Amino acid sequence: MRYLLINPEEIAAQTDVTYKTRTPDGRVVLTEGEAKALDNFSAQFVTAAALRELLAGQPGQPPAAPEPEPEPGQPEEGTEEDTPEEDTPEATNTLN
Repeated sequence: MRYLLINPEEIAAQTDVTYKTRTPDGRVVLTEGEAKALDNFSAQFVTAAALRELLAGQPGQPPAAPEPEPEPGQPEEGTEEDTPEEDTPEATNTLN
């Protein structure tokens, strides 16, 4: 997933940026989906890994960046598609 770094002055009239994550230089971090509703702004695109590195040294921010969304068509980690099926026999009732 890619994120956009935008100067808050450029989008302040279009959306509330009060509680958005910010970079150390003051730019607002938005996902591509959040930015679709906005227009007439300039932005820098960054990947989730680059954003994580950028925010890692910032005081007052959580150590991890927002979790990236899985790509369409790819199974999520930990889903049934990833876990192997166990070869255990069915339990039988021996209390007859």
